[in-house]
Amino acid sequence: MKNWKDKRININKVKENSSISAVFQGTANMLKIKNITVGCKKCTDYKFDEKTNKLTVTLKLGSIPIHLKERDDIPFRKTITVYYNNSTLDVLEIIGTKIKK
Repeated sequence: MKNWKDKRININKVKENSSISAVFQGTANMLKIKNITVGCKKCTDYKFDEKTNKLTVTLKLGSIPIHLKERDDIPFRKTITVYYNNSTLDVLEIIGTKIKK
């Protein structure tokens, strides 16, 4: 059974020190969600709407790390794990490239 229309969202290029949102659309027959966890609680927030089966994830992207400052961009990957009542799970991903301002 497929619970999500897409498990990966590519947001392409995003400026450092900014916030972006991505929406994962659940399918009409998705399983009942027990719990949702994010890889980074400080930089990732989420809200699941049970009526629309939409999971909205907001990322706060920091600066490009000092040791990588000579680069104009760096790739990033954020994961969201969705646990269901039947003890199965899905891992959703947001990928992109953080660019200098």
